[in-house]
Amino acid sequence: MRMFATLLFLFFATCAASAQSAHRVIIWGGDNNCGFKSKTFAETDVVTCGSVQTERGSVNTITLNGIGLAVAFLEDDKYEIVAAKITNTTAAPVMFDSDSWGAAHFKSMEDYAKGRRPIVAETSIPTRDLIRSSSRRVSMADSVEEFMADSTMTSEVREVRRPDGTRVRRTVIVPDKAAREAAASQGQVRADAAAGEMRRIRSTALTAKTVPADGFVKGLVYFRRIKKAGFRLFSFTVDGTFFVFRLRREQT
Repeated sequence: MRMFATLLFLFFATCAASAQSAHRVIIWGGDNNCGFKSKTFAETDVVTCGSVQTERGSVNTITLNGIGLAVAFLEDDKYEIVAAKITNTTAAPVMFDSDSWGAAHFKSMEDYAKGRRPIVAETSIPTRDLIRSSSRRVSMADSVEEFMADSTMTSEVREVRRPDGTRVRRTVIVPDKAAREAAASQGQVRADAAAGEMRRIRSTALTAKTVPADGFVKGLVYFRRIKKAGFRLFSFTVDGTFFVFRLRREQT
């Protein structure tokens, strides 16, 4: 992972410095002709950039020879979430793998501009890992609550037999059944919530690897949220071309 992060950073730095990489690289910009394009494009290549304002924010687009990528950036407490739509108006299918899409998180735009290393550089979180993480969180919470319930004791009066055969009533310490029942109930609530989260992830995640001819695919792609990163650089590879987006976070 460390070697990958280094290579990913070097790629981003190359793109940012001159866009002269041997790869086909497009860095989104506010103008119709895009911010930067590597010299590997031919004069016949048609590249355009755009932006559409919606109630939920900006949707930025890059189109190359009939292949379009539209992205919107969202975030919650744990994840940077990319809502992506890939459109293919050509006569041949297009390949991509969102698991290899990358993000570099910088402390500030100044650090990025001066070529400093990012705080974190990594690929997106595969859907299977998101689901596994949700399952682990539920299992861990269940284990803690079960332990606490098993450690909770209460008293009750029971009739016990003496060695001479006589019976007496005594107060004894026993496990708290109510605590166990409450733990089981909370465990079911967590299981139901996790199942709902897993269904949502499966139904909305971008899991396709191919865009059919004259078709499109869309879905969500997840990255870790690095809260102290004030500037992020995202790279999305589609059909061998790197579509790069720069994103600044307003610091509060």
